[in-house]
Parts: sequence; C-alpha cells; structure tokens
Amino acid sequence: MRNGQPPVTTAPGCTAAVSPETVLAEGRELVLPRLRECVEWLSEPVRTMVTYHFGWTDPQGKPAALTGSSLRLGTLVLLSATLDRGPWHRARDAAVAWTLMGNQTLIHDDILDEDRVRRGSPAVWAEFGTPAAVQTGDALLALAFEVLAAQPGPHTGEAVRVLAATAREVCTGQILDVELESRSCTTFDEALSVVEAKTCTLLRCICHLGALHTNATRDQVDALTEFGGHVGVVWQLRDDVADIWGDPGGRAEPPRSDIRSRKKTLAVLVALRSGHPFRNDLEAFYRSTHAADVDELQRVATLIEQCGGRAWCEEEIARRLAAARECLRRAAPDAGVRRVIADYTGFITRRSLAPARA
Repeated sequence: MRNGQPPVTTAPGCTAAVSPETVLAEGRELVLPRLRECVEWLSEPVRTMVTYHFGWTDPQGKPAALTGSSLRLGTLVLLSATLDRGPWHRARDAAVAWTLMGNQTLIHDDILDEDRVRRGSPAVWAEFGTPAAVQTGDALLALAFEVLAAQPGPHTGEAVRVLAATAREVCTGQILDVELESRSCTTFDEALSVVEAKTCTLLRCICHLGALHTNATRDQVDALTEFGGHVGVVWQLRDDVADIWGDPGGRAEPPRSDIRSRKKTLAVLVALRSGHPFRNDLEAFYRSTHAADVDELQRVATLIEQCGGRAWCEEEIARRLAAARECLRRAAPDAGVRRVIADYTGFITRRSLAPARA
C-alpha cells in the first residue's frame, strides 16, 4: 500500500494515474481482514460453509489454497466513498456488508441454476446439500445487516434501508428469471426487467452505499447511484456478448451456455423480433429441445448476429457508457476522483468509461 494509505486518499483529487490493479489490491487489503473478522461472528456449522464458499478452507474447515472472492465489487463501494475526496476506509463496513449480501446471492443462484461448480470447486449446495446452502445464504444476508448496524452514524439507517430494498428487488428478479426460463414466450421488456431487478439493482446499491459515507450532496449521491444502474446494464450485456461470441481478442471458444440452455437473453430477443429472413430459423431453434452440438451452437450465434442481436448490444453498451459518464461527471466534481472511478469501473466491466476523443 503506497505510503500506508489507499490510492485516492493519499492525495485527494490527485490527477496522477492509479492503476485499477493497484486499486483492487489495496481495496482487498482493507476489506478482507474485516470480512474474515465478521465471518467469525457466525456459529458452526454455518461458519465453515461460509469460509469454504469464500475459498479460505476446505469442507472440513481446514485452511485451503482455493480461489476466493476477488472483492472487485466490494472495492467499488470504497471508491464510491471518495466523491468528496475523503478517505475510503470510512466505507469499509459497507463494503463488507455488500460483499456478504453479494455472496448470498451467489449461493442461492447456484441452487436455482443447479450449477454444481463455483470458482473451480463444488458449490455450497453440491458439497453440503441444498437445505444447508439455503440457510447459509440466509445467514450471510443477516450478517450483512448486522455489520452495517454495528457502526452507528448519520448514514446507518439509510444504508440499512438501501441494502434491504436491494435484497428485496433481487428476490423479485430471481423469481422472474426462473419463471421466464420455464416459459416458451418471453418478451423483451420482461427480460429487461430481470436485468434491472438483479444486476442493475446490485450495482446501484454498491454506489449508493459508498456515497452515503461521504459529505456529498443528495444530488451527487443520486447521480452516482444512477451511474451504478447504467454500469449494471453494461456488465450484463458484456457477459451476454462474451458468452455468445467470446471476449474481444480472446482465443478460447466462447462457452455459449445461454444458447445451449436456450435462455432468451436480450441479444436473442432483439434478434427474434427483427424482420430478418433468418429470424424463422432462429425461432425454430429456440422452440426445439434437442441437445445442440458445437457446430449448431456456432450456427445459432451467427444467426443471432445476422438478425441484429450483437449490433444492438454494442449500441446499447455505448449508449449506457455515455450515460454513465454523464452521471459520474455530475456525481464527482473532482477530475482525479472521476478518473479513478471510471478507470476501475472500466476494468471490472472490461469496457472503457473514458470520454470519447474528438
């Protein structure tokens, strides 16, 4: 850690470049010890299931060198607390609380999606059983509220309300997501509502929680919260594009898991409502139930692109990035703070938020 201080707060408003990797490393250094400390508040056997989920221990509770949470989004909570060029450590517990809730959603997601692997190891439900995993997720959410309430202050009440509202909206999004996957007919607006209720709500919460720990005005807090919503759409669409067509410059074959499961993402729904001649071929695939081989997955990815799905995603990503930049400009008057937040957000979404050059 440079000079023993977090990046932006070493020299508030500093215009010197701070790499996103440095920001993440220093954010992790600040949050991880407190996260471990708060997890110790849990009783057994829940505590062991949580430390296993985080990659700190094996299923028996013995230390393990597993791949744990990177705290990428928890660090964004910290950066959101620098709007007024103040120290980001004041939002440490908010970052911990969000990390606990975020991991609760992952544990429950794995159950709902029947995903047996998380970070290269068996998911909590696959290792300990579904009932135990459900209760472990619930315990993490309860612990998140406990952590927020343990540090009373002028922002505590609103922070708890923000976290509670987010948890409520994510539950709604999860229900809608599962419901839509079981239906043969899904509309674009319905799919967009799932993205809003899940990804966008979580990203808005991140920015809102951090901004509450500043002396920023209400307009600034609202602007950064809106910034998080736009970033949430970028995050989801980037994941959708990467799943179908791969990361730009990537050599690995895209997983195409959404096509394989016939999940109607926004890209697919845009393609299906197009007037392109190949639309009928695409619709026929999504009405079928057979297992698609690699060649057919490639063919469907091409059909989605030919019917405009990829172009729409790229255009919407560009539009949302422009809106996010404007929100950030309103939220953070200091150019140095804006630069660090924009660079870091671009790093975790793999989309640049730097203003376009003329």
